[in-house]
Amino acid sequence: MWSDACTVVKAIKVHGKRITVVKAVGGKVLSGSKDQKVAIISAAGGNFKLEKFVDLGASFPNSLDFFNGKLIAGLRNGTILEMKDVLETEEPVAKTLMESHFDGEAWGLCLVAE
Repeated sequence: MWSDACTVVKAIKVHGKRITVVKAVGGKVLSGSKDQKVAIISAAGGNFKLEKFVDLGASFPNSLDFFNGKLIAGLRNGTILEMKDVLETEEPVAKTLMESHFDGEAWGLCLVAE
C-alpha cells in the first residue's frame, strides 16, 4: 500500500516468486506470479486481506481480470483460462477459452458485462 507521498506504508507477502501481473478491480487486488498462482486480495477501506489463492498449474499469468466471481487469466504459454465462482468454490475448475501454439502471446484481457 502506498501513501500520498509515494512511500510504502504496508506490504503483504503473498507470492514466493516474481510477480508478473497486478490488477485492481471491484475492491480487490489480483496478483499473479511465476509461482503459477493468482492471489485474490480484498482491499475494502484500505484494509488488505488475502481471500484466496488460485493455482493455475501449467504456466504463470501475464494478464488477469475479475468480474462477477469470474476470473480470466492470460498465461505466458498463450492459454486463456476462465474460472467461474472463484470465491465460492474450493477448487475452481478452469475452462480453456484459447490455446496457443506459441509461448507468450496473451498480454491483456478485459471482461465485458453481457
